[in-house]
Amino acid sequence: ITANGGIALGDSDKATFGAGDDLQIYHDGTNSHIREAGTGQLYIRAYDGINLQTTAAENYFTGAADGAATIYYNGNPKLATTATGIDVTGSVVADGLDVTTNSGDATIFLQNVASARGMKITKNYDDFSAKFFYSLHPSTEAGSLAFKGSQDSTQLFINANGDVSFYEDTGTTAKMVWD
Repeated sequence: ITANGGIALGDSDKATFGAGDDLQIYHDGTNSHIREAGTGQLYIRAYDGINLQTTAAENYFTGAADGAATIYYNGNPKLATTATGIDVTGSVVADGLDVTTNSGDATIFLQNVASARGMKITKNYDDFSAKFFYSLHPSTEAGSLAFKGSQDSTQLFINANGDVSFYEDTGTTAKMVWD
């Protein structure tokens, strides 16, 4: 078939490909569809990159060959892959967080860039029981800091006023207080 001016198909008329109409492209009068109706997968390939956009060219998703894949919200990048992991713009809401490493320390670093305050939690790779916590600029940090053990029992409490309390094994009674 040679179609120099295009092929006109009516609503719900399908352009089908494959012996069992495995690939179907059509418009049902309301929505447009590209449907892989067989037993395989649908591959969309491009030489340099792929962009999924609105008709006004607002990005939903972009993917570059040998580069970043980026997901957008309202045209603004929110999640992008990088050579070292991912970058998230905005807040992350999750049911949990599992930081795993095959070598070195597993670290979570929380920081407010504007105030340069934060906390670093590191699980030492070589010593399974070692944990290291610190707060940046503790002398200017508002609020208190609690270190908890098993069953969420308080083991150490550092009050904003500088008092330090060490608790017994149930975490309910301070047994030593430095004020």
